[in-house]
Amino acid sequence: MEIIKIATELIKLVYKIIEAVIRALVESFIDITIYILGGIGSIILTVVIIRYGVCEENSCFSDKALSNLAMVVGCAVTLLAIYTAVKSFT
Repeated sequence: MEIIKIATELIKLVYKIIEAVIRALVESFIDITIYILGGIGSIILTVVIIRYGVCEENSCFSDKALSNLAMVVGCAVTLLAIYTAVKSFT
């Protein structure tokens, strides 16, 4: 009987280790994906600024382009904040 109890506990331990490894891999994948998307967004924004330059008196971008850019940045920051908050509480 004692061997069955030890084997059961060993199986539970192995299951918990496998679950923890899988959870860590998924969380790392999500983190890396967010950082890659942020990097790509930064590169695109840099290319746009280099391409069109920074005008002193008036904006080189149309109002629609600026509002779209602000909306995308706002959504990305909001999603990142929500993800960070959820991750820190779990």
